[in-house]
Amino acid sequence: MKKRRGVTLIELLVAVSVSGLVLIGVLGIFGFSTRQFGAQTARSQTILLANRAMNAMTQDIQNSISVQDDSNGNPTEFVLPANTDGAGNYIPSTPKNGTYGYQPGPVLAYALSDTTGNADGGSNLWRYQYQQSSGGGGLLGGLLGGLLGGLLGGGSSGSWVPDTAWSLMPSTSHTAQSSLTGITNYPNVSALTFSTAGMPANTVKITLTMKDNEGSQSSIYTVTRSVYVTNHN
Repeated sequence: MKKRRGVTLIELLVAVSVSGLVLIGVLGIFGFSTRQFGAQTARSQTILLANRAMNAMTQDIQNSISVQDDSNGNPTEFVLPANTDGAGNYIPSTPKNGTYGYQPGPVLAYALSDTTGNADGGSNLWRYQYQQSSGGGGLLGGLLGGLLGGLLGGGSSGSWVPDTAWSLMPSTSHTAQSSLTGITNYPNVSALTFSTAGMPANTVKITLTMKDNEGSQSSIYTVTRSVYVTNHN
Protein backbone atom coordinates (compact mmCIF):
# COMPACT_ATOMS: atom_id res chain seq x y z
CA MET A 1 0.00 0.00 0.00
CA LYS A 2 1.35 3.39 -1.07
CA LYS A 3 2.01 5.84 1.72
CA ARG A 4 0.54 9.40 1.46
CA ARG A 5 3.00 12.21 1.87
CA GLY A 6 1.94 15.10 4.15
CA VAL A 7 2.64 18.83 3.79
CA THR A 8 5.76 20.02 5.51
CA LEU A 9 5.90 23.17 7.58
CA ILE A 10 8.18 24.87 5.05
CA GLU A 11 5.76 24.13 2.19
CA LEU A 12 2.89 25.50 4.25
CA LEU A 13 4.80 28.71 5.02
CA VAL A 14 5.70 29.13 1.35
CA ALA A 15 2.07 28.65 0.32
CA VAL A 16 0.85 31.14 2.92
CA SER A 17 3.51 33.66 1.85
CA VAL A 18 2.62 33.37 -1.83
CA SER A 19 -1.08 33.66 -1.01
CA GLY A 20 -0.35 36.75 1.11
CA LEU A 21 1.59 38.39 -1.71
CA VAL A 22 -1.20 37.70 -4.15
CA LEU A 23 -3.76 39.07 -1.69
CA ILE A 24 -1.68 42.21 -1.10
CA GLY A 25 -1.45 42.75 -4.85
CA VAL A 26 -5.20 42.31 -5.31
CA LEU A 27 -5.96 44.66 -2.41
CA GLY A 28 -3.52 47.22 -3.82
CA ILE A 29 -5.23 47.14 -7.20
CA PHE A 30 -8.63 47.38 -5.54
CA GLY A 31 -7.51 50.31 -3.39
CA PHE A 32 -6.04 52.12 -6.38
CA SER A 33 -9.22 51.57 -8.38
CA THR A 34 -11.33 52.84 -5.48
CA ARG A 35 -9.20 55.98 -5.14
CA GLN A 36 -9.32 56.61 -8.87
CA PHE A 37 -13.09 56.15 -8.90
CA GLY A 38 -13.45 58.57 -5.97
CA ALA A 39 -11.20 61.12 -7.66
CA GLN A 40 -13.13 60.85 -10.93
CA THR A 41 -16.43 61.18 -9.09
CA ALA A 42 -15.22 64.25 -7.21
CA ARG A 43 -13.89 65.79 -10.41
CA SER A 44 -17.18 65.13 -12.19
CA GLN A 45 -19.03 66.88 -9.36
CA THR A 46 -16.60 69.81 -9.57
CA ILE A 47 -17.14 70.12 -13.32
CA LEU A 48 -20.92 69.97 -12.84
CA LEU A 49 -20.79 72.60 -10.10
CA ALA A 50 -18.54 74.92 -12.12
CA ASN A 51 -20.90 74.79 -15.08
CA ARG A 52 -23.91 75.40 -12.83
CA ALA A 53 -22.22 78.51 -11.42
CA MET A 54 -21.33 79.67 -14.91
CA ASN A 55 -24.90 79.17 -16.12
CA ALA A 56 -26.27 81.17 -13.18
CA MET A 57 -23.93 84.12 -13.84
CA THR A 58 -24.48 83.92 -17.59
CA GLN A 59 -28.22 84.31 -17.16
CA ASP A 60 -27.79 87.57 -15.25
CA ILE A 61 -25.14 89.01 -17.54
CA GLN A 62 -27.09 88.16 -20.70
CA ASN A 63 -30.08 90.06 -19.32
CA SER A 64 -28.02 93.11 -18.31
CA ILE A 65 -28.53 96.45 -19.99
CA SER A 66 -25.06 97.75 -19.14
CA VAL A 67 -21.76 96.67 -17.66
CA GLN A 68 -19.67 98.90 -15.41
CA ASP A 69 -15.88 98.60 -15.33
CA ASP A 70 -13.43 99.08 -12.49
CA SER A 71 -10.38 101.36 -12.68
CA ASN A 72 -8.48 98.66 -14.57
CA GLY A 73 -11.14 98.37 -17.24
CA ASN A 74 -12.46 95.02 -16.02
CA PRO A 75 -16.24 94.57 -15.78
CA THR A 76 -17.35 94.22 -12.18
CA GLU A 77 -20.96 95.41 -11.99
CA PHE A 78 -23.96 94.41 -14.08
CA VAL A 79 -27.14 96.49 -14.33
CA LEU A 80 -30.38 94.58 -14.90
CA PRO A 81 -33.54 96.06 -16.40
CA ALA A 82 -36.01 97.58 -13.96
CA ASN A 83 -39.24 96.32 -15.48
CA THR A 84 -40.65 92.83 -15.98
CA ASP A 85 -43.92 91.42 -17.27
CA GLY A 86 -46.22 89.05 -15.38
CA ALA A 87 -44.06 86.08 -16.33
CA GLY A 88 -40.88 87.71 -15.02
CA ASN A 89 -39.46 88.55 -18.47
CA TYR A 90 -37.58 91.81 -18.73
CA ILE A 91 -39.38 94.43 -20.82
CA PRO A 92 -38.46 97.91 -22.07
CA SER A 93 -40.46 100.99 -21.19
CA THR A 94 -40.83 104.63 -22.25
CA PRO A 95 -39.47 107.06 -19.64
CA LYS A 96 -40.40 110.72 -19.35
CA ASN A 97 -37.80 111.86 -21.88
CA GLY A 98 -39.50 109.75 -24.55
CA THR A 99 -36.57 107.38 -25.12
CA TYR A 100 -37.82 103.83 -25.50
CA GLY A 101 -35.60 101.17 -23.97
CA TYR A 102 -34.70 99.21 -20.88
CA GLN A 103 -34.47 101.26 -17.72
CA PRO A 104 -31.75 100.60 -15.11
CA GLY A 105 -32.79 98.41 -12.21
CA PRO A 106 -30.90 96.16 -9.78
CA VAL A 107 -27.10 96.26 -9.85
CA LEU A 108 -25.31 92.96 -9.34
CA ALA A 109 -21.73 91.94 -8.65
CA TYR A 110 -19.99 88.63 -7.99
CA ALA A 111 -17.11 87.96 -5.62
CA LEU A 112 -15.49 85.27 -3.52
CA SER A 113 -16.14 85.27 0.21
CA ASP A 114 -16.53 83.00 3.22
CA THR A 115 -19.77 81.18 3.99
CA THR A 116 -21.36 84.38 5.36
CA GLY A 117 -20.70 86.54 2.31
CA ASN A 118 -19.41 89.33 4.54
CA ALA A 119 -15.65 88.82 4.32
CA ASP A 120 -13.18 89.77 1.62
CA GLY A 121 -11.67 86.74 -0.03
CA GLY A 122 -12.58 83.13 0.46
CA SER A 123 -13.58 80.23 -1.74
CA ASN A 124 -17.36 80.62 -1.95
CA LEU A 125 -19.01 82.34 -4.91
CA TRP A 126 -21.49 85.02 -3.86
CA ARG A 127 -23.79 87.32 -5.76
CA TYR A 128 -24.27 90.81 -4.32
CA GLN A 129 -26.87 93.48 -4.96
CA TYR A 130 -26.22 97.17 -4.42
CA GLN A 131 -28.69 98.91 -2.15
CA GLN A 132 -28.59 102.67 -2.15
CA SER A 133 -29.89 105.06 0.44
CA SER A 134 -30.06 108.80 0.09
CA GLY A 135 -30.34 111.93 2.16
CA GLY A 136 -31.88 113.95 -0.61
CA GLY A 137 -30.89 115.44 -3.94
CA GLY A 138 -31.36 114.35 -7.52
CA LEU A 139 -30.60 110.91 -8.80
CA LEU A 140 -27.81 110.57 -11.31
CA GLY A 141 -28.26 107.49 -13.43
CA GLY A 142 -24.82 105.94 -13.51
CA LEU A 143 -22.00 104.93 -11.24
CA LEU A 144 -19.97 107.21 -9.02
CA GLY A 145 -16.84 105.82 -7.48
CA GLY A 146 -17.72 102.31 -8.63
CA LEU A 147 -21.21 102.34 -7.08
CA LEU A 148 -24.50 102.79 -8.91
CA GLY A 149 -26.57 105.94 -8.75
CA GLY A 150 -24.57 108.61 -7.00
CA LEU A 151 -26.86 111.36 -5.68
CA LEU A 152 -25.79 114.85 -6.67
CA GLY A 153 -25.96 117.39 -3.91
CA GLY A 154 -27.33 115.16 -1.22
CA GLY A 155 -25.50 112.69 1.04
CA SER A 156 -25.77 109.44 -0.88
CA SER A 157 -24.66 106.18 0.57
CA GLY A 158 -25.15 102.54 -0.15
CA SER A 159 -23.78 99.08 0.38
CA TRP A 160 -23.39 95.72 -1.30
CA VAL A 161 -25.73 93.19 0.25
CA PRO A 162 -25.08 89.43 -0.04
CA ASP A 163 -27.81 87.69 -2.01
CA THR A 164 -28.49 84.67 0.17
CA ALA A 165 -31.28 83.34 -2.05
CA TRP A 166 -28.83 83.02 -4.93
CA SER A 167 -25.71 82.07 -3.01
CA LEU A 168 -26.89 79.68 -0.29
CA MET A 169 -28.57 76.31 -0.61
CA PRO A 170 -32.30 76.36 0.20
CA SER A 171 -33.13 75.72 3.84
CA THR A 172 -35.07 72.63 2.78
CA SER A 173 -31.77 71.13 1.65
CA HIS A 174 -29.93 71.99 4.84
CA THR A 175 -32.09 72.25 7.94
CA ALA A 176 -29.30 73.76 10.05
CA GLN A 177 -29.06 76.79 7.77
CA SER A 178 -29.85 80.19 9.25
CA SER A 179 -29.63 83.72 7.88
CA LEU A 180 -26.25 84.33 6.21
CA THR A 181 -24.93 81.00 7.45
CA GLY A 182 -25.09 77.60 5.89
CA ILE A 183 -23.85 75.76 2.88
CA THR A 184 -23.09 77.80 -0.21
CA ASN A 185 -24.21 76.73 -3.66
CA TYR A 186 -20.77 77.24 -5.18
CA PRO A 187 -17.84 76.39 -2.84
CA ASN A 188 -14.18 75.61 -3.64
CA VAL A 189 -13.82 78.46 -6.13
CA SER A 190 -10.18 79.49 -6.41
CA ALA A 191 -10.47 82.23 -9.05
CA LEU A 192 -13.12 84.35 -10.79
CA THR A 193 -12.43 87.00 -13.41
CA PHE A 194 -14.44 89.09 -15.85
CA SER A 195 -12.92 90.71 -18.91
CA THR A 196 -13.89 92.56 -22.10
CA ALA A 197 -10.36 92.84 -23.51
CA GLY A 198 -10.23 91.57 -27.08
CA MET A 199 -13.93 90.71 -27.03
CA PRO A 200 -16.62 92.00 -29.41
CA ALA A 201 -18.76 94.92 -28.28
CA ASN A 202 -21.16 94.16 -25.40
CA THR A 203 -19.49 90.81 -24.72
CA VAL A 204 -18.03 89.74 -21.37
CA LYS A 205 -15.64 86.84 -20.88
CA ILE A 206 -16.07 84.97 -17.60
CA THR A 207 -13.35 82.67 -16.27
CA LEU A 208 -14.12 80.49 -13.26
CA THR A 209 -11.69 78.07 -11.61
CA MET A 210 -12.74 75.47 -9.05
CA LYS A 211 -10.48 73.26 -6.96
CA ASP A 212 -11.22 69.63 -6.30
CA ASN A 213 -9.73 67.79 -3.30
CA GLU A 214 -10.03 64.03 -2.97
CA GLY A 215 -7.88 62.69 -0.18
CA SER A 216 -4.26 63.52 -0.96
CA GLN A 217 -5.08 64.26 -4.59
CA SER A 218 -6.15 67.66 -5.85
CA SER A 219 -6.93 69.10 -9.24
CA ILE A 220 -8.41 72.24 -10.72
CA TYR A 221 -11.05 72.78 -13.36
CA THR A 222 -11.35 76.04 -15.30
CA VAL A 223 -14.31 76.98 -17.46
CA THR A 224 -14.45 80.07 -19.68
CA ARG A 225 -17.49 81.51 -21.38
CA SER A 226 -18.14 84.53 -23.60
CA VAL A 227 -21.48 86.16 -22.75
CA TYR A 228 -23.29 88.68 -24.96
CA VAL A 229 -25.19 91.42 -23.11
CA THR A 230 -28.50 90.90 -24.92
CA ASN A 231 -30.53 93.77 -23.47
CA HIS A 232 -27.97 96.52 -23.89
CA ASN A 233 -29.46 99.90 -24.86
